[in-house]
Amino acid sequence: MASEFFSGLSQNFSQLLEDADDYNIIIKVGENSNTKEFNAHSNILRARSPYFKRALSQNWVTKKNNMINFAKPNISPTVFEMIISYYWANTTESFIFSLGDGKDLKNYKISRVKNSSYAMYESHYQNTALNFGNSDLVINNNVGTCNQSQYASNILDLNSFTIEEMEIFRFY
Repeated sequence: MASEFFSGLSQNFSQLLEDADDYNIIIKVGENSNTKEFNAHSNILRARSPYFKRALSQNWVTKKNNMINFAKPNISPTVFEMIISYYWANTTESFIFSLGDGKDLKNYKISRVKNSSYAMYESHYQNTALNFGNSDLVINNNVGTCNQSQYASNILDLNSFTIEEMEIFRFY
């Protein structure tokens, strides 16, 4: 019963993000030709995220015509879309991955585990490697393997790859 309620509430929040007709914040992310604006509700952002609670305090925001304008040029639209949709709609633990080749930080792939019960997976790799998605993504030193059956979108086009830079965000 409670899980049905929270699932419905999660869907309602998701719809608020998609149809933000009474929004009070415009978040511009990215830079140059890779930018996107997101319309959102600052109260929901503050309630769901400690970062936004601080960032949207009276001392840090710029308002124009009763609209908060917030710029994050150091975050790509793809990354921010996944983060904001998580804050808005998801209520279970999940991981979001950002993997880079170290040469160009804008050339990376991002995804998250579809089923949170597979987020961290214990197996024979547990003492030597990071293991996610029921062994779909295994990172040992700077070498990774991925078969992607438990991910929301493709992480990499290759099954085996090297990683020079990696960020893993764990949300509750």
